[in-house]
Amino acid sequence: MLNRIQKLASQLETDEAAIVISDVNRYYLTGFKSSSGAVIVTKDKAFLLVDFRYAEAAANSANGYEVIEFTRMNDSIQEVLINNNIKSALIEYESVQLAVALRLISKLEDISVFVKPDDRLEKLLNEERMIKSEQEIEYMQKAQQITETAFYHALSLIKEGITEREIAFEIEMSMRKNGAQGVAFDLITITGKNTSLPHGEPGDATVKRGDFITMDIGAVYKGYHSDMTRTVAFGEVSEEQRKIYNIVLEAQLAGVEAVKAGAVCCDVDKVARDIITN
Repeated sequence: MLNRIQKLASQLETDEAAIVISDVNRYYLTGFKSSSGAVIVTKDKAFLLVDFRYAEAAANSANGYEVIEFTRMNDSIQEVLINNNIKSALIEYESVQLAVALRLISKLEDISVFVKPDDRLEKLLNEERMIKSEQEIEYMQKAQQITETAFYHALSLIKEGITEREIAFEIEMSMRKNGAQGVAFDLITITGKNTSLPHGEPGDATVKRGDFITMDIGAVYKGYHSDMTRTVAFGEVSEEQRKIYNIVLEAQLAGVEAVKAGAVCCDVDKVARDIITN
């Protein structure tokens, strides 16, 4: 976390501050999760602003930050900037709601505020988050391991009459038992004719022999998400089902083979799509 603060601070002028409000970027910079708050980074200081619910926990875990408990967040942001002689501030563009940004800008009437598509702050955060550290990669791998364990747990429970919703429940329970903070998204566990829906919602439909069952699932571990999709058959499959499944498998393997440094995403897509079209 200290390296992340230092990288951001090194890109700032003496009288400049970066204000980070979005949940994901606050978590990335601090390792501390809260439903609201702000991070302020200046050339030589870093502040984490939280309300009374998080003040004690933040003080114990947000290393490298001066923790400030606020009653009204924008008032406290203004106070920090004034006390540190800040003349200009950078705000995220992509990750903050317009209403939130406008309220903050109106509060900082004596400070130049920059928020636009080519804003330096958004670029700095995106470029830093794009390249993962060894620890981040380990977290991503752990999230995937938890997901695979849940998948195999679900396979052991699938039987005729189990509902889509019950499968989703069992997968989420397995993930949480094995260390997940939660699910990476609303789990998709669909069966039979519902498998034609790419983002179908699990309901009361039950598994029948001869059904395909599609599971699009993922776990969150220390803020990092996994995402995997698997389709299995229950009991037996028809020749047409087997043919379609193998076409998709061939397309997937060809797509994986086409992935390499410098490859254009639409070209990789076309490799897989052409097989299906043909």
